Amino acid sequence: AAATAAAANPEQWTAEYQAQRIADAAATLAEEQTQADAFGHRDGGRAASLEEWTTAFKRSLDASSSWGEEFAKMREEEEATMWGAMDDMWQSPQEAEAEAAAAAAPTEYSFQQDNPYTDNVGDCDALLQEGHAALQDGHLAKAVLCFEAAVQSDTQRADAWEFLGLARAENEQEDLAIPALVRCLQLAPDNYAAHMALAVSYTNEMRYLEAYEALEASIRRNPAYAKLFTSPLQPHATETGEKNTPQFVPSSHRYLAMSKYHDRVQDLYINAAQMAPDDVDADVQVGLGVLYNISTEYAKAVDCFTAALSKRPSDAMLWNKLGATLANSDRSAEAVNAYRQALQQRPGYIRARYNLGVACLNLKAYREAAEHFLTALSLQQAHSEGATHSTSSDTIWDSLRLVLLTMGKRELAAQTQNRSLDPFKDEFEF
Repeated sequence: AAATAAAANPEQWTAEYQAQRIADAAATLAEEQTQADAFGHRDGGRAASLEEWTTAFKRSLDASSSWGEEFAKMREEEEATMWGAMDDMWQSPQEAEAEAAAAAAPTEYSFQQDNPYTDNVGDCDALLQEGHAALQDGHLAKAVLCFEAAVQSDTQRADAWEFLGLARAENEQEDLAIPALVRCLQLAPDNYAAHMALAVSYTNEMRYLEAYEALEASIRRNPAYAKLFTSPLQPHATETGEKNTPQFVPSSHRYLAMSKYHDRVQDLYINAAQMAPDDVDADVQVGLGVLYNISTEYAKAVDCFTAALSKRPSDAMLWNKLGATLANSDRSAEAVNAYRQALQQRPGYIRARYNLGVACLNLKAYREAAEHFLTALSLQQAHSEGATHSTSSDTIWDSLRLVLLTMGKRELAAQTQNRSLDPFKDEFEF
């Protein structure tokens, strides 16, 4: 316990160490004086009293007081080295990969070329209306093109950037959803719903520090919970447009910093929920559900998303979140039902279709899993000819390859490298 206290307070340890040196030296001198008296030959050089010697020794310590500062610095360096090693121990390979991807993630949105809907540039409202109609009809890729054209028609329309970001997120393309949502929040920092959507995208990319930042901004920007805060929220890089290199924590104390930040944001949401316990706020429950997912407290997350659905039973994205949480807690059969509810609300919801395939894979329903993956890829590629970047998710192709190998269909698995759906049409229904 003493060692722990010393490590926690180097300055106190230094003072105690100096005092102990004084005491030890005094004890030694007293013993020598006693022995000299016993043998009848006191050393004349020791004529000074014990008190005088002690005073002189203290002055010598005071003259070298920088030693204490050097010791404290040494302790800080040792702790930094120790925590750096713990960072490596706590960071999983998936987190390391996500951190590298975050550092390389684009900060500007990349538009598709040869967009047929750019002919209507100048009528932003009409393009947004057409995009929403496409979403309802299950044509997500077409909706993305409409929203892109709307943004190009009026680059200052925050709502257009928000719809574009949400559509990209539904299309399993977080790398494009994030810069669109960030631009939305630069134009409209008080859009707490967009902050929540951005938090979900960051969570999906395992960029947890940024997810916490977005979650905190969402609850702080919500006027219903202004009384929870005594100080105003300072603008962060998302809202100011400043360059912010994505990283998990700003110091070497990754694990502790992440845990403390998580707990602080979670406390905000719990306090918000307790303000009106009999009146469920779906936004607060979604935020708590995301936080509990990050901390792998899946049973609590299921309760939160279920509570939110009591207020939003037609929310396809919320049904998908519930399904993903059930799947993470090894309840794949229940997850299937949640995904089907999401697809009933929005048949073209690619993320839910993909997640349904993963659930079937976990249940060893391999053919059904392959057909869901192929359906998701088919939806992604629809209405997307001429795009300048891949319109199909590498994650879905990789999942399809995995299930084909599991089924023993190696030749078809090799065809996934070509990114063409044609070789699979005779074997599967999609």
